[in-house]
Amino acid sequence: MLYTCNYQLEHLSLSYSTPTKRYCMKIKKIWFDKDYIYLTSEEGQTLRQSLLWYPRLAKASKEERERYRIGFDGIHWRNIDEDISFESFTYDDAEPTINF
Repeated sequence: MLYTCNYQLEHLSLSYSTPTKRYCMKIKKIWFDKDYIYLTSEEGQTLRQSLLWYPRLAKASKEERERYRIGFDGIHWRNIDEDISFESFTYDDAEPTINF
């Protein structure tokens, strides 16, 4: 069975489907600190991703970071050619690690 969930894009929205899981939320807020990008859903859930995964976004100015678009599969910054999938915000490890 394939789960799907879609919201009207009246606000920011997250919609992602897999054969076994469903990821759905309306995004209330996107913000950055020096190390992470964060999302807050209307339900109050906060998710984060390390900017180490996204070097162009890490080096981008505040103005460049604010010029994003919400797509069906993630957040897109055309001006710096960077994309973050919605799915990546659900990963257990939000930060890259080195395995020896």
